[in-house]
Formats: sequence, C-alpha cells, structure tokens
Amino acid sequence: MAQSIYLSLPESTTSSKGVRVKVVALFKTLGTLTLLLIVLPLNALIVLISLLWGTMRSPFTKNVVAAHSQTILVSKAKIV
Repeated sequence: MAQSIYLSLPESTTSSKGVRVKVVALFKTLGTLTLLLIVLPLNALIVLISLLWGTMRSPFTKNVVAAHSQTILVSKAKIV
C-alpha cells in the first residue's frame, strides 16, 4: 500500500479564519508602531542628554598613554 505525502499545507475550508489572522496581525503591528511612536520623544531625550554629557565631559578627561607603548597583533588561528 503506497501513501502519498503532501509537502504543502492543505487548503483551508473557511477563508474567514485566514482573514481573522491577518486582521489580528495588522492590529498587533499598528499597536507596536503606536507604542514606539509614543516612546520616541523619551528615547530622543535620553540620547540628547547623553550626547551633551559626553560633549561637556570631553575637555576634562585626560588621555593616558604608556611610556613604552607596544602594538599587539591579534589574528585568528586555523584549526586543521
């Protein structure tokens, strides 16, 4: 007895279920975009404060350089 194996999904008998899934996905996407737009000013304010803080602190930081600095070469090794 030979049996057939179908690689594709069977067609849905009701198309309303597929439409419902698409509508739910659309509302989830719109909800996510709305929440991101609501939080955008707060995120922009945090980035602006961080940028200003870094700009104001940069003249007061000292760059420490070693007396005899050495360069280290880092390369990846091949495992054979």
